[in-house]
Amino acid sequence: MNKSKPNQDLDRFKEKACTEYVLNGGDRSKAYRKAYAQSKRWKDKTVHEKASRLFSEGKVEARVQELQEEAAKIAAEQYQVEASDVIRQLVRMGFADVRKLFTPEGQLRSVHDMDDDTAAAIQSIEVVTKFIPGPGDEPPEVEYLHKIKMVDKIKPLELIGKHMGKQLGQWAERMEHGGKDGGPIEVTMVELVAATGDEE
Repeated sequence: MNKSKPNQDLDRFKEKACTEYVLNGGDRSKAYRKAYAQSKRWKDKTVHEKASRLFSEGKVEARVQELQEEAAKIAAEQYQVEASDVIRQLVRMGFADVRKLFTPEGQLRSVHDMDDDTAAAIQSIEVVTKFIPGPGDEPPEVEYLHKIKMVDKIKPLELIGKHMGKQLGQWAERMEHGGKDGGPIEVTMVELVAATGDEE
């Protein structure tokens, strides 16, 4: 995103927080830590609470919206990306079904055999080569272990909810998200591992 003219109504820390929020895709706590160096020593719960208050301020909300509109305009002009393209990709990530990674027999599909929606929801694929000694003088058997990491669904679904806010009476924007004792939501990443005899 090109550097825009700072908002004179906000101090440099709030301006930095707004910019980081837009750049990181909407993570308030992460943006707050980037803007306020001292917060790096604070507990996650404290940062979460302060970030929530900061981004609830009217001028901060307005600045975030302004920056998001600038980013959307740049994307449309420079990369020919339309809003519908962004929503389509978010839907792919938010509603990805891991069952589509496998054949009815339970074998991992080749990346070339995966449909576009499933492939778009994959964050990374790691292939580990294992050599299994054969009996006697026979050459070793080669096995390929595929580690597939899917994208985190929470953020795409949250963004979709915000986009749908107009149809839902702004319900999505008003919802309070929090984990235990008011802290941030804890997310456990699950890594899928599949072993095959042939490298894809």
